[in-house]
Amino acid sequence: MHLFRRASSVALLFFLLLSSRNVFSACGIRTILVQGRAEDVLHDGSVTVELIYEDGKVGESDSLIFEGTAFRTRIPFSTRSNSNEVLGHAWSKCKRTPTSVAVVLLEGDQEVDRVTLSVAKDFISADPTELAVRSSVVLHGTKIGSPQK
Repeated sequence: MHLFRRASSVALLFFLLLSSRNVFSACGIRTILVQGRAEDVLHDGSVTVELIYEDGKVGESDSLIFEGTAFRTRIPFSTRSNSNEVLGHAWSKCKRTPTSVAVVLLEGDQEVDRVTLSVAKDFISADPTELAVRSSVVLHGTKIGSPQK
């Protein structure tokens, strides 16, 4: 009788775990921190930061209109990658991370500078939830009187 209770308790626990979708599909949220400055920018300058994943797929992004020359953004992203269905429940892999980050300087609608950073080489793990750029990004605009590219 005692063995039956233990077996039924284990079966009940297993059933409860399977019936809870969040146990298998919840993955963490991490952030990418990018900061830098733009030099020789016209008054209508902005910066777009894009997270790029495997196969060049663009994911999360942020657009910043700045005053002065400095910019800074934190972009959250989900670490949830592909999942498999087992008995109607998602078993997720929580290893999704961007491979690179594109930092683009725009003047109006025109792209005037772009820096692409490798996540593996150009970022450090500031804490378990954040990847921070190792050094400030420097972008160059086309302000009148500055050398053209």
